[in-house]
Amino acid sequence: MFSSLLPFFALIGLGYFAGRGKLVSAEGVNGLNSFVLYFAMPALTLDVLTKLPIEQIFEWRFMASYGATSVSVFVVLVLFQRLVLKTDAKLASIRALCLAWANAVYLGLPIMLVLHGEKGLIIPMWTIIIDLMVTATLAMIFLEVAQSKTTSVIAILKKIARGLYTNLFFLSVVACFAIIILEIPIPGPIANLADFLADAAAPAALFAIGAGLATHKIEGSYSELAAFSLLKFALAPAAAAFFAYVVFDLPDWLAMSTVIISCLPVAGNCFLIAKRYNSGVATSSALILITTFISLPTLAAVLWWYGV
Repeated sequence: MFSSLLPFFALIGLGYFAGRGKLVSAEGVNGLNSFVLYFAMPALTLDVLTKLPIEQIFEWRFMASYGATSVSVFVVLVLFQRLVLKTDAKLASIRALCLAWANAVYLGLPIMLVLHGEKGLIIPMWTIIIDLMVTATLAMIFLEVAQSKTTSVIAILKKIARGLYTNLFFLSVVACFAIIILEIPIPGPIANLADFLADAAAPAALFAIGAGLATHKIEGSYSELAAFSLLKFALAPAAAAFFAYVVFDLPDWLAMSTVIISCLPVAGNCFLIAKRYNSGVATSSALILITTFISLPTLAAVLWWYGV
């Protein structure tokens, strides 16, 4: 499996050097991300899910286990920073979100496909839905309260819901699930187009990760960044293992997948949320860059532990 990881990180490296060498501009990175999120990934989702039995698509215990992992990591880190470190509420929320939200789509998707075949796609698809609907929503509630000093939960939830239900990637994934559940027939030409686009999803996503990393810098306290980077690969996997094996007693392949997802680097969306709330921008940017580079030996070690 380690040899299978190398092409993934080689593609990330090619994207990174393309970005650093100005072969891909910032606008080009945005365009590539749009292609991946709004065309290739939904096509891959539709292509694979239509081939799976409906009982394999809805893994409720995995969803509960992953959701519990993300929420517990976020809450524990926020409380620790607020009560022990006396960190500003907004910065504490951004840091906690970085450690709770892994890059399960861009990097997790190709890894799950290699590990489990087509059925592995349900892992990153459900994680992004939970991350957007649960983890990110929880973080944004904290951020909205800290920023506006309001206690109107309904007003905050309405604001967050507007952002969630105008997220084209989220809507495209939900639409794919709706097509599967309702058993809507897919015309042959559309199915062929989905197959064609699906083939580009994984390589384009990995290249986009690297090109996007070229826009991030390591700024801020090195000791702080080192501490949170190490914590990312300690706390999240420990929580994932606890909920997957002890609380929900997941089947082996799902339990392993939950732990592996928790070992992935910080998701790029954390940087976007940090910019939106003007807090922890440099920290989130640096953590994305650092944890992506650390994730290769970390993932290799975890896969070796599982004997993959």
